[in-house]
Amino acid sequence: DRPIALAAGRACLGNAAPGGKRPFKGQIASAAFLPRALSAAEVAARAKTDPDGKPVTLPKSALPTPADIIPVVDISHDAARQTVIAAGAPDRYEGHPTTLLADDGKTMFCVWTTGHGGPCGQMARSDDGGRTWGKVHETGILGYPSHLLLLKDGRLLATFSKREKEPWCECAVLSADGGKTWDVANTIVLSVQEGGRPWDMGYPATAQLEDGSLVTVYYQVEKPHKMPCLMATKWRLGAKK
Repeated sequence: DRPIALAAGRACLGNAAPGGKRPFKGQIASAAFLPRALSAAEVAARAKTDPDGKPVTLPKSALPTPADIIPVVDISHDAARQTVIAAGAPDRYEGHPTTLLADDGKTMFCVWTTGHGGPCGQMARSDDGGRTWGKVHETGILGYPSHLLLLKDGRLLATFSKREKEPWCECAVLSADGGKTWDVANTIVLSVQEGGRPWDMGYPATAQLEDGSLVTVYYQVEKPHKMPCLMATKWRLGAKK
């Protein structure tokens, strides 16, 4: 049976959902189901003719790019190379994991959310590059989802989105003991969203610049009753702008 996305002349192209709202109005010369997404170079190699039979003139967007030569290793069927950090439970959602590898190449941290949009949450540490993991413990961070950064002074920084109750905001919190405890009592508020939808914001990520300042990128509503947009806050520990 064909999936609903291909029924009645519809196709899952772009961000159209199965069955969905954006019908494909062009002509399809052929269709095939593949086990993975193709790179631009592979798509170009497979393109032989247009639906009208004429030779294909490839747009620049279909030409190979530097991204096409980045190696991708698929270990989804290689159980020997997979490690379970937390087994979870059938009645509990756990997802949106973030990992951080320290400069020593061995110390790794992983933090993830419990419940879709729930607290972020649970954390585990590995001292052998992710082969084995220690006991899972709660961070006390009530945000979703978290991004981890190892600061130049050795402290861990977690940036996250507070979406459970107002004020809805992008936040940061520090750990001075390798993630064992987090200073949630002194949570840093980076940006407050006024208006908009609390579930349509966040996913922050932070980088530290050479001068020690920090840049946190996220998405949220800049002005009430407007669509979310990509935003950034440049700040220092103890100050922001």
